[in-house]
Amino acid sequence: MLPNFLGYMNVAMFMLIIFFFAKHKFKEYKQLSSIFNQIGQISGKTDGELIWLDHRSNNYSEIDSILSDREEFNVPQTIFFLGPKWLYEIKKKTWKKHITVHESSLTYMQPREGFSAVIIQKKFKYEIIYEVAEYLNERRNNE
Repeated sequence: MLPNFLGYMNVAMFMLIIFFFAKHKFKEYKQLSSIFNQIGQISGKTDGELIWLDHRSNNYSEIDSILSDREEFNVPQTIFFLGPKWLYEIKKKTWKKHITVHESSLTYMQPREGFSAVIIQKKFKYEIIYEVAEYLNERRNNE
C-alpha cells in the first residue's frame, strides 16, 4: 500500500512541476510578444531580433564598442536600452546605424537589473542568447 502511495505522490509532484514550468514559459512568451509588438510599432522594424541591453550589465562596454564600430558592423540592430534617459540620448547618437528604443517607451515590462541578451523571435517561440558580445562578434565576422 505504501509503495503505491509514494508512486502516486511522485507522479503528482512531477505533474505539478511540469504545470508551473509551463505556466512560467507561457508568461514569458506573453511578455516577450508584447515587447516585440510594442517595439515593432515604435520602430517600424519587425525582423524578429532584438538586443536587450542594460547599461549595468557586466559586458556593457564590450557590447557598446561592437555596436559603435561603424566600419565593421554593417547589420542594423534593434536595441532595447535600459538606462538613464541622458545616456540613452548619447547612445542613440552614437549608434546611428541601429534602431534604439528606451525602456520608458514600453508600457508592459519588468526588467531584471544587469540583464543583457539577444532575443530572436521564431514563429511561436523565442530563442534567448545570453552571450551578446560573442553573438555580435560572430555576426560581424560572418558578414
